[in-house]
Amino acid sequence: MLWAVGLGSAFAADVPPKEGSNMPKAPDVNVENPAPAGPDTGLVMPKETREQKDARMKWFREARYGLFIHWGPSSLLGVETSWGRHAKRPLDVDQTPPPNNRDDVYDNLYKRFNPVDFNADQWVQIAKAAGMKYIVFTTKHHDGFSNFHTKYSDYSIANTPFKRDIVRELADACHKGGLRFGVYYSPRDWHRPDYLVDGNKKYLEFFHGQLQELLRNYGKIDIVWFDSMGGDWAAWDFPKLAETVLSLQPEILCNGRVGVLQPSSPRPNFDFSRLNDFQTPEQVIGAFQREAYWESCTTLVDGQWGYKPDGLLLTFREVLGMLLYATGGDGNLLLDVGPMPTGQIEPRQAERLKEVGGWLAKYGETIYGTRGGPYKPGYWGVSTLKHNKIFLHCLGFEGDTLTLPPLGAKVLASRLLRGGDVSVSQNDRALIVKVEPQSQQVYDTLVELTIDGPAIEIKPIDVPGSGSLLSGFSQHEKRGSIMVESNGPRKRWWHNPCGPHQMFDDCRLTSWVPDPGATEVSVTLDLGKPVLFNRALIDCDACLDVLDIKVKEAANWKFVGTFESPGKQQQLQFEKATAQIIKLRFKTTDPAMFRVWELQLFAPETSMLK
Repeated sequence: MLWAVGLGSAFAADVPPKEGSNMPKAPDVNVENPAPAGPDTGLVMPKETREQKDARMKWFREARYGLFIHWGPSSLLGVETSWGRHAKRPLDVDQTPPPNNRDDVYDNLYKRFNPVDFNADQWVQIAKAAGMKYIVFTTKHHDGFSNFHTKYSDYSIANTPFKRDIVRELADACHKGGLRFGVYYSPRDWHRPDYLVDGNKKYLEFFHGQLQELLRNYGKIDIVWFDSMGGDWAAWDFPKLAETVLSLQPEILCNGRVGVLQPSSPRPNFDFSRLNDFQTPEQVIGAFQREAYWESCTTLVDGQWGYKPDGLLLTFREVLGMLLYATGGDGNLLLDVGPMPTGQIEPRQAERLKEVGGWLAKYGETIYGTRGGPYKPGYWGVSTLKHNKIFLHCLGFEGDTLTLPPLGAKVLASRLLRGGDVSVSQNDRALIVKVEPQSQQVYDTLVELTIDGPAIEIKPIDVPGSGSLLSGFSQHEKRGSIMVESNGPRKRWWHNPCGPHQMFDDCRLTSWVPDPGATEVSVTLDLGKPVLFNRALIDCDACLDVLDIKVKEAANWKFVGTFESPGKQQQLQFEKATAQIIKLRFKTTDPAMFRVWELQLFAPETSMLK
């Protein structure tokens, strides 16, 4: 549930997005009116060499894992930060907002926001116990509320009953606790009447003024994390933004969401690409990408960034999976929590983070300071590398054997990091890893290879997928071909990738969790063309009573097979069927446990990888 793998694509200004990318394209920005380079004010920011950028980004790449925090008065209602405000959203992605300019309930929450249990040092300790190396905190989201003391707005934490400067306390706690500190700041502001009005001039004074406060008053800021914006490119004065940020914090890292505003014309001695250091696939784990820096940002609870008291919490299996697939793809993971209105991080969220931290305390050498590859992430698992070591995170074996493409390097030694015996052999066709079933781990069997040279010099290696006919339905362009009918209340999927496509993503560490309370759900797939199949595989943790598979013939549905009480991984073979439209009907008497990890369909004679 809650995330997809291998769908996004991280890229820098000089690296084009890959086909099927899930990267933000700022569709609400007028791309036909690019900003000019602006006057030369004398500030010099020479273009970095690749070596210089790598040195500046070194800590970020080595960290691999950070904590995102979305918090503010909206936590009092348990609604999404900003998006829970029922009022107009000027020039934004939602074209059907309420007609009013204000939400009298949401906009007045700050008057009773009093998180007396907030303790910045405790937040830092939770992040450190989780194995995280940096924190990014929402200083201002789209709703316009400032979590810091600012002379540019009365709509801030200073005018709540709490009054204390949250950003000040958290920045100090990070500096004291040895964590890097980043500030999230949204250029959008649905609260201010001058936002995107009259060329945006008055709002820009506020915008740049607040950025100067954040970058001057809180010590070292390691990351400025901008969200996207609305309006015309020319309305945002990108050159002044770049000067403001880089003159105050020259070594700062900046994500790429304002990078789309980069002027079309250059300015001598000023490198505008410095505001496009890394890309940020959202609610999706980016595809393998070594050419550019990237960081997937995802939520821990039910697809909501802010506090959601009744939200579905990711399992340890899923959080570990996100971290593995991000690192194995050569990216970072920025995992979000939404603290409670009291100021505490919800205990169940803190406990989940601690579980992952416990794993990292044992096996962090396979994550921190590594690069992704040489084997690309896939159904088999992921790999990371460091110096002459390759770490294979093996997620599945056929009996005692995992077969991978040949490595192209000599393996000098191998070992199981959790103990036990492993045998690794190689020929011209394959690298063969053998681990007895009793030594295999539930989620991740870790094998370390020592090779005869630098592992980073091995060209990235593609690994065949599961061979399932349904694998493509995890791709964004295919999701419209999935129709779900449920006897449970409808769940809103707009910003929550916890949909049925998770069953088809060739990843053992993601799951589909249907509508809450549902006991019967049908998923209909249009395959686009007739396909021949006769076998299926399901992994569902023994949560289902029945899964029926039907195909459409003319106007009628024909039953082809059923799983009775499927549990763990179960295979089903049935008579050959050819169909374009397939219906999967799931039934359970335990809706609280309704979770399907993977469902695959195979053509005759296709090998099924377990």
